[in-house]
Parts: sequence; structure tokens; C-alpha cells
Amino acid sequence: EAYAALDGNEMSRGEFSAALSKRLPKDLTPWCEGCGAYHVNENAFRYTGLRGDFCLISALDEKVRFMRLDKWLGRKKPRVAKRTARAEAVRRYLAAYGPSTSDEFAEWVGTTPRWSERAWRLVDDDIVEVDVEGRRGWVLETDLPRLRAAATIEGVRLLPAQDPYIAHPDRTQLVPIREHQKELWRPQVNPGAVLVNGAVVGAWRMQKKGRVLTVPVRLFK
Repeated sequence: EAYAALDGNEMSRGEFSAALSKRLPKDLTPWCEGCGAYHVNENAFRYTGLRGDFCLISALDEKVRFMRLDKWLGRKKPRVAKRTARAEAVRRYLAAYGPSTSDEFAEWVGTTPRWSERAWRLVDDDIVEVDVEGRRGWVLETDLPRLRAAATIEGVRLLPAQDPYIAHPDRTQLVPIREHQKELWRPQVNPGAVLVNGAVVGAWRMQKKGRVLTVPVRLFK
């Protein structure tokens, strides 16, 4: 039903919810006090995305939009064996966030440790265990030379709220102090992160009034 509800055009969250709600039984579209309407729970159609039927489209206005994957790609959705897909998911995760562990991968994917362990075993021949400042984890063996030769990062950068760098499942590695974590990762809208020489040292937001753009920065120390 989710696939049929997306007719090939980009849809906002509300448009997708309304189109899908029309196709579902009433017991799957409960009353929403916040919206004042009956509609499907957002988690229900987000879970259907695990089948790869649609993807989230980024936009300059930061509003989430949904689109059928085949329409976005401009071709039919590729067919991939489950084992192949799971192994590739682990490899891509480690390429971005290694050194890491199976438990962190489970948290990042939003699945169970048992499922993650099975996926992790599919790449046993491709990964090696390493120690970084007393923290043990795994990386792709092919990435070892690049990691060992990595240069020191210098300069100041303002990362946007959804930057992949601050999506690492082990937040303690990025921001050791709990109170600072609460400032950076909030229940609703997150600020951006301030990096100085590769370390997260604060948060920033953007405020626009008329033609004036202000960027308030709050440093952790």
C-alpha cells in the first residue's frame, strides 16, 4: 500500500500519511490529537521503507520528503540477495564509523543484537580488531593503511545537525561529557556541531531576521 500511495512524485510527510491512510483499514489509522485527524502512525510507513520501496529526499527547507525508490533512481529497484545486502551494509557502516562493534551497528540500524551478530559474521574475513586508546573495535582490513596514515585535522568547521559525522552510535567518543551530549542531541530539533581540529567543542544554530543571518555559537568550555 505504501508503494501504491507514492505515485511517483515527491511527497511531504503529511501528504504521504494522508495518501496511505486512505488505503488502510480504520483500525490502522487512529485518531491523532496533535493533528486533529485520523491517520496512520508515521512509524508504520517508515518501517515499510526497510523493503527499499521508498527513500527520504533532502531539501533546502529541511522538510522531509518521500519518494519511490524506482522513481528516484530512474530505473527498477535492483534485486540483491539478503546475505549480500547485509554484508554490504556492515562494510559500508565500518567504512564510515569504524572502529566499531556489532552492538553499535545494531543500535545504528535499529535492530536486535542477534540480527546484527549474524550480519557481522558475514564479513569475518574482511575485518580486523584494533585498539584505539584502550577502546577495542573492528575496521575493514582494506582501510588499515589509510587509517594509519591519516593526517591530523586542523581548522574550524560548522557541521549541520544531520551530518553523518555526528550520527555515530557511540556518542561518548564524540562528546565525553553527558551534559554536553544533551546540548547537541535533543529530543526534537538538534543544533549543528562545532569542530575545532576534529573535536566537537560546541553547538551552533542559525537565526534569520529579514536579510540578517545570525549564527549563535555555544562552546562547551
